[in-house]
Amino acid sequence: MESATDSGPPLVFNSSDNVTVVDSSTSALNVSTSFALALKCLDFFNFYYLAVIIIFGVVGNTLNFLVFTRTHLKLRSSSYYLAALALADLGFLLTLLVVWLNHVGVDLFNRQGFCQALVYTSSVCSCLSVWLTVAFTIERLIAVQYPLQRPYMCTVRRAKIIISVLSFTTLSGHIYSLFTAGITDGPEGKSICDLLPAYYRFMHVVNLLDTILTLVIPFILIVVMNTLIAKNLIVFSRTFNRKKSRSNNSSAQHIQWPAPKQSC
Repeated sequence: MESATDSGPPLVFNSSDNVTVVDSSTSALNVSTSFALALKCLDFFNFYYLAVIIIFGVVGNTLNFLVFTRTHLKLRSSSYYLAALALADLGFLLTLLVVWLNHVGVDLFNRQGFCQALVYTSSVCSCLSVWLTVAFTIERLIAVQYPLQRPYMCTVRRAKIIISVLSFTTLSGHIYSLFTAGITDGPEGKSICDLLPAYYRFMHVVNLLDTILTLVIPFILIVVMNTLIAKNLIVFSRTFNRKKSRSNNSSAQHIQWPAPKQSC
């Protein structure tokens, strides 16, 4: 006697009690075909989308760096934060360019030496970009909250020191990337740049700390400081409008009630 599992394709009963035969092999084939088509579309989009981001990003950040360091804007402390931020973003885009070159047959990323250097550079640039944004936001908050103290607190020398400290801390804090990344065996026997299996547990802890230090804490700081900046600007705007309204009212009263003429 034939078992239920060997009785052929599954049967599906609709509301009118008609029997519909569903061929599981045909359904699986349709799903795999749709998945392959989606992957092709994503690859096509990824190829051109990344190319556009890299081209415009490299050109834009290069121009930003030159403007903030080669013009009169270099006299402002905030320009140094923006120049360093442009340089960090430029470094990350260049590492992204090397990865993108795999699409055109230039495989540098999956080579020993290049793999570790690119992983380290991308980690440093992304982390440094976040904390430079935090430092720039702090300076904006000082300028709005304490405008009279700003010339003494936000100096070019102090900006250079902060940028140097952030750079040194980030460079030294990501040295582990040079040891945890390497060439491993990927699918179809290809050598790929990936996390070495011996450091899986270590990187689990590192990724948790990295998420806290480069996402959670900076996000909270930026949101709080931007909220304080917006609050101060609103208060300043209301105070300015109130004073302007009083000035207009006093001017109108002066025009409506002129001084009486003296008789001879």
